Amino acid sequence: MSADANGYSNELMASYAASGFTAGPGEKKGGYPFGDHPALLVIDACNAYITEGSPLYGKDRFQTALESCEKTISLCRKKRIPVIFTRVVYHDRGADWGNCTSGCVRATTVDATQYGFNPYVIEDACGDRDECPHKANLFDMKAKCAEVVTSNDLAMLIKDKTFLYSSVWTSIHASLSHPRAS
Repeated sequence: MSADANGYSNELMASYAASGFTAGPGEKKGGYPFGDHPALLVIDACNAYITEGSPLYGKDRFQTALESCEKTISLCRKKRIPVIFTRVVYHDRGADWGNCTSGCVRATTVDATQYGFNPYVIEDACGDRDECPHKANLFDMKAKCAEVVTSNDLAMLIKDKTFLYSSVWTSIHASLSHPRAS
């Protein structure tokens, strides 16, 4: 059985293409246009994923994501694209979540699609504790509910665009940026 560069069988890729889907990181299905009013949503970034000894630590998996995320945040700020951070809030009942591709990244992407947004997942700015669930979830999101791009792809998408936001966003952004905002 032959496979593509990502390890997906050619038969699987042909089946998805015949169904109207193209899946797999880096492949273009053209289903979601890049809008005129994008925002970058940074989901539950926390030190636990990059701290050795933490039960959530993913050796080498999240360091690349951190570097790509920092690069993407900087680029979006330069282009005046709103950057929104969700945060980790721990609960005594144990319902804690993180920035894993297979967890809250996927859940947020599905929710965004259901609310009518065109989500773009930056594959090198998220991660999982193992490559297999990371790739499998990117594959599935690409097939069903998102465009999956690299941080370099995103940079090319926004390179020559100008984004204008109203003064309402500016005041909301100021409020969200305040250290005491909750």
